[in-house]
Amino acid sequence: MLMTQFVREGELVPLRWGWWHISCFLDAFRSEQLEAPDGESDDLSARTEYSFRRDWEFVDPSDGEVLTIRPGDRFRWWRD
Repeated sequence: MLMTQFVREGELVPLRWGWWHISCFLDAFRSEQLEAPDGESDDLSARTEYSFRRDWEFVDPSDGEVLTIRPGDRFRWWRD
């Protein structure tokens, strides 16, 4: 089972976790890696945590939920 956490300023951010949330985090991560200067991108498979570098906002088209990611927010994941 994939376990995940969203951390802002040291506190867990409560989310109704689903495929959409994971997709948003991965899309933001991928976009930040594409923007990184050569040699500064990260290998997601070798990590269990990522700190975001810039602001992101996603809107779930199914229910209008807004997910805001801020610089310094961390996405953690591990297998249980």
